[in-house]
Amino acid sequence: MNTEKKTTGPLEGVRVLDLTTMIAGPVATMMLADQGADVIKVETTSGDLMRRLAKGRNGMNPAFLSANRNKRSLAIDLKAAEGRAIVHRLIATADVLAHNFRTGAPERLGVAEAEVRAIRPDIAFESLVADITDPARQSEFARIPSECDVGICAADNEPAKFAFDALMRAAGKPWTLGEVLSGGIGGWVHRFEPGGACYGCVASYLQREVTEQPSGPPADYSDPNAAQPEATIPATKASIAVIAGLHATVTLGMFEGDPPPDFTSLLFSLQAVPGVFEVAFRSHRLRIARSPTCLTCGTPATAPTGDALDAAVADALARLGPR
Repeated sequence: MNTEKKTTGPLEGVRVLDLTTMIAGPVATMMLADQGADVIKVETTSGDLMRRLAKGRNGMNPAFLSANRNKRSLAIDLKAAEGRAIVHRLIATADVLAHNFRTGAPERLGVAEAEVRAIRPDIAFESLVADITDPARQSEFARIPSECDVGICAADNEPAKFAFDALMRAAGKPWTLGEVLSGGIGGWVHRFEPGGACYGCVASYLQREVTEQPSGPPADYSDPNAAQPEATIPATKASIAVIAGLHATVTLGMFEGDPPPDFTSLLFSLQAVPGVFEVAFRSHRLRIARSPTCLTCGTPATAPTGDALDAAVADALARLGPR
């Protein structure tokens, strides 16, 4: 356990119990530590996964260190009764509890809100379960864009991006999206304006026209259950920071009403990769128009009937050629 605590600042005297992992949570608590808070990071006995997702030495790498600086730390097995007892003693001394466990895990690990407040009633505990694709919560989520000026999205799965796009289009609000490419070789920043191209328009265009990663071996369709190579490679903290910075800059310009830049989508290369990027540190600007045939925002075509249907079928058969 690291017991040193030297940083001072406006949050000196505030204790934060940090149960977060990976990037987003640790960076948030790192910011509190930078301001003088006493942040105690609790890891599993095998360590935060970030320790193993980049090159380093003795379980330390730049990504992990930069997200966990100025913290004290210890390893605890929260699945064991003894480990939970230790965490409960720490909760009794904490002002803030931070975690990013998936739904259901806090209850199993003894850190659900009711259990935490039974130990420390006045602790700062903010829980946001935000599955943006949850049908039962769409009316709740639909109210949120009406209160914002610009939406900011950094989701890493397609259903969430489409759901975010639908919410912002329904509210008539602009939004931005940042995406880091596999392995941190580069990244995207997309701008979406009311009435312009939706995420479906942009995604379908990029799928057809842009190569984002090196081509791999073809799938073995003779054995669908065979093991497949990993499709994504974790990005470094540095590459994430670069694309996040671009994303923030584009978003700030939209928020402040700056003249629109000459792109819908900005692709920035961070590495030279054969078949993808010829050189590193080059920007590629794409202006993508709204597609009238887009399945997401386009006007649905009227299905032909009667003679029109017969003519459409005949035309399709003619284009197929003789059998």
